[in-house]
Parts: sequence; structure tokens; C-alpha cells
Amino acid sequence: SGAGGAAVVGRPAPVSNAIDPSLGWNADRLGVKQRLALYGAPDGRRHAFVRFPDHRAVIIILTSSDDVDARGIAERIGERLLGKGR
Repeated sequence: SGAGGAAVVGRPAPVSNAIDPSLGWNADRLGVKQRLALYGAPDGRRHAFVRFPDHRAVIIILTSSDDVDARGIAERIGERLLGKGR
């Protein structure tokens, strides 16, 4: 922290891995990697917000179409990003 408790420019803010399931977040794993996810609409359609905290990576899928499986798209991107099973 800088003077007066202000954040120092150039340093990332602390990351909290605490998940509040009452807010809709799911904590699980993709392969061996921790995954924190929030999906909107039944079956994850329309939007997906997926975070891999150990890799400081986030996948966000937004769509207005009921025909798009945002959860499935986010999972496939995560597998490619992290390497399946790594």
C-alpha cells in the first residue's frame, strides 16, 4: 500500500479465492486445476464467467442467444488454455 492506504500503481490487487456459494458461484476443478464459475440462465446458456485463480486467467462468454451453450464454450476454451488434464 502507498500513503494513506492507497494502492500502489503497477502492483496487482490482492486476489481472494474465497467463494460465496450463496451468490451463485461454483467451485470445482477442470482436470486438476481449480475453477471458479458463475453461469447465467438454466444449463449455463447465455453467459459464463469462469476463473482459474492459480493461472490468473478468466474466461467470459456473453450472448443473447438461447441456442448458444456458454458453459460448453467456456469449458472448451479452458481445456485449450490450460491443456486438458494438466
